[in-house]
Amino acid sequence: MGVYLLILLIFVVNVKSSDDCSTSDDCDMIGAVCEQKSCVCPSGYVANSLHTQCLIAAEGYGTACLDNIQCSTSLKSGGICLNNTCVCADGYHYFLGKCWKSAGLGEPCKHDQNCFVSYDFEASICNDKKICECSPGYYQREYSSCRRKSYNPGDSCGIHLDCQFKNAFCTTDRKCSKNQTSVSYKAETITLLAASTQSNSLMSPKVGDNCTSSNECPKNAECNQRKACACKLGFYSQNNNCYPELGASCSVDGDCVGKNTMCRNQTYCTCKVGFVASVSNQYCDKMSRYLGWSCLRDRECDFFGPGSSCVDKKCQCSNNTHYIEDVMYCWETKYIGDKCVDNEDCGGVNTMICSKGICQCIEKTHPSSDKHVCRADSLTVGSKCEENLDCMFENSYCDTTVNSCQCIKGYIYINGSCVSGAGGKCNSTSDCYTEGTNCANGICTCQKGFIGSDNSRKCLTVVQKLSENCLESVQCEEMEGICSEGQCHCRNDSHYVENYKCYKTRYLNEGCTSNGNCTTIKNAVCLKGTCLCQPGYISILNGTTCSGNSHAESTLLVVIVLSLLVICQFN
Repeated sequence: MGVYLLILLIFVVNVKSSDDCSTSDDCDMIGAVCEQKSCVCPSGYVANSLHTQCLIAAEGYGTACLDNIQCSTSLKSGGICLNNTCVCADGYHYFLGKCWKSAGLGEPCKHDQNCFVSYDFEASICNDKKICECSPGYYQREYSSCRRKSYNPGDSCGIHLDCQFKNAFCTTDRKCSKNQTSVSYKAETITLLAASTQSNSLMSPKVGDNCTSSNECPKNAECNQRKACACKLGFYSQNNNCYPELGASCSVDGDCVGKNTMCRNQTYCTCKVGFVASVSNQYCDKMSRYLGWSCLRDRECDFFGPGSSCVDKKCQCSNNTHYIEDVMYCWETKYIGDKCVDNEDCGGVNTMICSKGICQCIEKTHPSSDKHVCRADSLTVGSKCEENLDCMFENSYCDTTVNSCQCIKGYIYINGSCVSGAGGKCNSTSDCYTEGTNCANGICTCQKGFIGSDNSRKCLTVVQKLSENCLESVQCEEMEGICSEGQCHCRNDSHYVENYKCYKTRYLNEGCTSNGNCTTIKNAVCLKGTCLCQPGYISILNGTTCSGNSHAESTLLVVIVLSLLVICQFN
């Protein structure tokens, strides 16, 4: 027994973990090195998700990648590799080198950076109750957007509402003003990287240079784990130098080289008024000032709130919002019965209001069946409608072919009401307004031999024979025909049985309901729901007729067959 234990112990001692090594050649993972008898990735590299290869740890937003782990190493929570580029996952946004979980106005937060409102890092903060709200100096629009206030003429603005003083408006050159005649236009200045940045000495340190310490790297760069100069978090590389992203520190406007950026209070880079941050936070795009104006990205429509989007290169409100022109906003739409705070919440139409915290229709209007709109009550025949419930008077319906209210069948319009005509309901004959009708079994009924017209206003003679005169097809119903050219006829797929009525035509071996269906074929009857030859008769000539089996008929059949054979021989 002791010998077996010794052998087993020797075997276990000699089994190596896949991560154990003596040299780097022992490591299965491509690119791994052996350090302290374990296979690890070199400094500045990370193992891929399958631990089969060491990959370069990505150093920021927008860098190339193959695996999510490359991105989350630097971007942290929410960093992913999408289309071989490091970005933030849905529900996260990028700011100062990291992906942050996004929170809107009124939503829970842990840090100011979580509050992502109007694509503007300055617009909102995480308050003491850990809820996102508009920053001091900003005003709230609807329930989802914040904009910077401007208090004096000459202050920067993006839209008229930014100018928070009486009779103020925002000029075309984005300045608050009181005097309409003073409006001037200045061309949009686009700030690009100054040409002087390319005049640095060829010997100056550059991003990507080898290094042993950060002192050997250009401004705003550091020596990374791979011993190469790389931009610090919150800075990006351009022309071999590092420049501040939006939110990163600056001293003068010249430090902020991204398109349409500026240095706020010699503290940090931000967008100029009227421009919106790019996804990468490196530059700012011009915002469309009016709905319907041109755009390339959804962000460029943010003057109109998060309910706006860029569709076919035009700013538009999305389907679940409505545009309120006075405030230039795509307002989230609430419907009838939904909770609300202001009238603007309710549908964006003047027929709906917010009453007691619920969206409701105003007087003399009613909700549509889908509760999305309020329509005017239609109270007379001929008034407009879209569905039956729009016709708010008894015995009416909406004729959608002409979109107008009409009386239902059996009722006629008299003195502003739909009253019982021929075929309408009644309690007594006095309820029946069509001449010649009586109340029978609760229905206004024409006298015997007569029937109500299509419009229920007259009683017409019932036609009982083919080709007799008529005015409407209803007169031919008893014989199951139609009125055509002033006379009763059978329909195209029917035939008339003398002194009886029209029957749908059926042929041998086709389904039937009565003998009348089969009368176009002599000696055929309806047996067990199928047109068949009568007993004693057989089907001939491809089922087009029934022939009897008497001697004379049999002889005739033989003569016909022999004649056909003779003809065939001569041919």
